[in-house]
Amino acid sequence: WTLEGIVLSIKGSNHDALNAFDSALSFSPNYTAALKGEVQLLFPTQDKRALPLLKRILKVDPGDETAHEMLAILEGRQGNCLAANEHFLLSTEVIFNHPYSLEVYGYCLVQTRQYQKAISIFERLVTLVPEQTYPKYDLAVVLVGAKQHEAALKVLEPLLATDQSDSDILSLASEAFEAVGNTPKAVSLLRQAIVLSPANANYYIAFAAICLD
Repeated sequence: WTLEGIVLSIKGSNHDALNAFDSALSFSPNYTAALKGEVQLLFPTQDKRALPLLKRILKVDPGDETAHEMLAILEGRQGNCLAANEHFLLSTEVIFNHPYSLEVYGYCLVQTRQYQKAISIFERLVTLVPEQTYPKYDLAVVLVGAKQHEAALKVLEPLLATDQSDSDILSLASEAFEAVGNTPKAVSLLRQAIVLSPANANYYIAFAAICLD
C-alpha cells in the first residue's frame, strides 16, 4: 500500500495516494514511510490532517528535525505559538536556511513576547533574503515594539531612500522618528502614508496623536 501511494503521488493522483497511505497505516499506524508519504501530500496545502501524522512520526523518531519544523509551521499557522516555538527550537539547524520557517518562528516569538529572540530571527531572515523588503519591515516592527527606535530607523532608512509607495513602511518609520524626537520627519512621512492610503483610519489617529504631543 505504501509503494502504491508513492507511485500514485508521483503520478499526481494525490487523492488516490492518500487513500493508499491510509490503507497502509490501517495495518501499521506508526509505519514511518507511509506517515511521511502522506505528510508530504498534506503539508504543502497546510492541511490540518498532517498534524497527528507528524506527532506519530516524532513519537517513533523524536530527533526528526524536519518533522519538528513541519509541525512547528502548522502549529504556528493555527495560532498555537507556544507549541510551535518548542518544535522550532528542536529544528534549529534545519530552519536556519528556510525563510518561510523563520518568518513563522519570528511571528510566534512576537506573539509570545519574546522580542529579543524575534529580533535575532528576523535579522537572520534579512541576511538570508536581502533583496526582499518584507523581512526588513518585520524586523523594524519588532524593533519598534521593543522600543529600539534608533535600530529600527537604521533598518528603515534604506527603504526610504527611494520613492517609497508602501504606506505601512512610511507609517512605521513615522512612528520611529517621532519616538526619537524628529517630529517634522514623522509628520512628513505620515502625510505621505495618508495620501497613499486615505481610507486607513489608523494613520489619522497617529497624526492626531502627534499633534496632541
